Amino acid sequence: MLHPMRTRNSTGQSTPVLTGKLEVQVLPSSLFIDWSREVCTKGYRAVFCPDHPRAWSTGYVYSHSLLMELHLGRFLKKGEVIHHRNEDRSDNRIENLEVKSNSSHAADHGRAKGTRVIELRCPWCAQIFTRPLRQTFKKKRTPMGCTCCSPQCRGKLSRWVQLGGDLSSKTAGHVIREFWEPPKT
Repeated sequence: MLHPMRTRNSTGQSTPVLTGKLEVQVLPSSLFIDWSREVCTKGYRAVFCPDHPRAWSTGYVYSHSLLMELHLGRFLKKGEVIHHRNEDRSDNRIENLEVKSNSSHAADHGRAKGTRVIELRCPWCAQIFTRPLRQTFKKKRTPMGCTCCSPQCRGKLSRWVQLGGDLSSKTAGHVIREFWEPPKT
């Protein structure tokens, strides 16, 4: 059952809304979109549309979402996202956009990229080794600011630093290279 009520949008105007369970919301013909007021953030374009349910506090909405909603004639459902087929965030042609679920979109991007890997030199024993980036000091924010090849080297380096050793001399040239490891098939 739907319940009518009024709310204020980002510009302070009072607008009617329906609350309750509604599977698909049809786009109102009175939706105000100012295509001349465009901003770009993280490579995505956004336009001014203060009455949109997904409008930011500043009244802007991502153009690709808005264009797909206009094409479909309805608002996006919760859990739906717009995917750019050619990976170009500024290419908002309808033939380049597709609606996906959050989970399938994340899975597709993860499968396509593979794993980000980093090749390192152990600061204690100087052995060269690789680790997924998510398991290194660059993502984990370790107190030492470096990643060792083994727990034994980590312990020895820790003790050396505790006794007054200079960590900067050991970590110079620590990162050799970063690269994408192709996805496993």
